[in-house]
Amino acid sequence: MRRRFVRGMFKRPQPQAWLHALTLATLRSPLKASIALLSQGTPRKVWRDALVAPGRPTRYAVTPRLAEQGRRVAPRQPAIQTMLFEDAGHALFADVAPVANRLLGDCLQGFAPPVRLCLRRPDARAHRPCASPPWRAALQ
Repeated sequence: MRRRFVRGMFKRPQPQAWLHALTLATLRSPLKASIALLSQGTPRKVWRDALVAPGRPTRYAVTPRLAEQGRRVAPRQPAIQTMLFEDAGHALFADVAPVANRLLGDCLQGFAPPVRLCLRRPDARAHRPCASPPWRAALQ
């Protein structure tokens, strides 16, 4: 059962040794817990409402099986960018690695850098932003 589950994540052929290692890794989860993860009782409306919540830029990757769902969701929220992956299974990171990595990188570029907080004085409760560390400029 788990071997079929692991193989089912991919549309493109994967190295047998890697598939075997992934299958062994799934065996670390107790069977009851893994079935519970796959059998979530959360209604689809909860996921749909979270997906189209205002103010959340979202990249929604779909396979041909869910293409119609992607087409229906996009008009409900302009911040949703739907992408159809014809030649990939659930594991985009493996089936279309260069494209998936580029899209993830582009998406992460849109997030503001984290703000570090500093105490004004050792006994103070108020915080103020710290100056950016010198290495941050090298990354930008």
